[in-house]
Amino acid sequence: MNKDWTIFLLFSNGERLGLFKRFVLGKILRLISIPYNRINDDYHRQVKINTYRYILENQGVIEKKKKYRLIDLSKNITEPNVKILFRHNSSDLAVFEQVFIHKMYAPIYKIFNALCWQVNYIIDAGAYTGLSSIFFRYQFPNAKIIAVEPDKDNFDLLSRNIELNNIRHTYLEQKAIWSTNTNLSVLTPKNAGQEWGIRVEVVQEDKGIKVQGVTLKQLCQLYDYPRVDILKMNIEGAEHELFRDMKDLKKLLEKIKLIVLEIHQNSPVNIDIPGILKKSNFDVVYHKPFWYALNKNGK
Repeated sequence: MNKDWTIFLLFSNGERLGLFKRFVLGKILRLISIPYNRINDDYHRQVKINTYRYILENQGVIEKKKKYRLIDLSKNITEPNVKILFRHNSSDLAVFEQVFIHKMYAPIYKIFNALCWQVNYIIDAGAYTGLSSIFFRYQFPNAKIIAVEPDKDNFDLLSRNIELNNIRHTYLEQKAIWSTNTNLSVLTPKNAGQEWGIRVEVVQEDKGIKVQGVTLKQLCQLYDYPRVDILKMNIEGAEHELFRDMKDLKKLLEKIKLIVLEIHQNSPVNIDIPGILKKSNFDVVYHKPFWYALNKNGK
């Protein structure tokens, strides 16, 4: 059977009808010169096609569960043999594509391998549904990992995915990385497909679900981290709040070997984070979508 046709059959009946309608509508709109602007839908649809093709090529299957769908790559011998739960019509597959197909975190392993540095302590800030933490476990099997995610639904999937893959020495916190342990509001995007864009801000009575903030220092003390080998942060603008208060962070930066950070511009306060890191004795480079900051005193 043609591979593209096999991929098409993996979609549900509703999805197939939607694909057909969009294809026909797109043709009509192009013929009458009306812009066909469905960037977000088109992106996620292409992600789904790419991901399903990858799964088939790697002896994987997709199973429909009651609430979620399951990617089962447990028979894969060339890639991590993972099992991943994901939500239908969400940004979950896009993150799977980034982490396991495009291997967006692979440069981290290359850095530590080139420097012959051990990795024992990782903080995954903005862990989403756990894919980055699972990837880190395969790259650094002896490391302890703290995975932090503020959103309840994302955190539920994070917990399930960690358990499903028997990931040991991984500690889960449904909290938000912040400069203090204040209460925060979780702001959820209105549109489907934007679950990866969860933000937090200082509590407002009429906004969002509440979650507790936690500092990097508190996490290190709680889990007895003498240092942080890898600090990965994708926290949707909260990084500016974190670097605004350097009182405790300054000392902690001395104990961090590598920071992998995505900087967002949706924060009320925009801080020159790369500038701060350079002044704090880090070599800083940008490799889309992350800033990599390597401590010059790391060993």
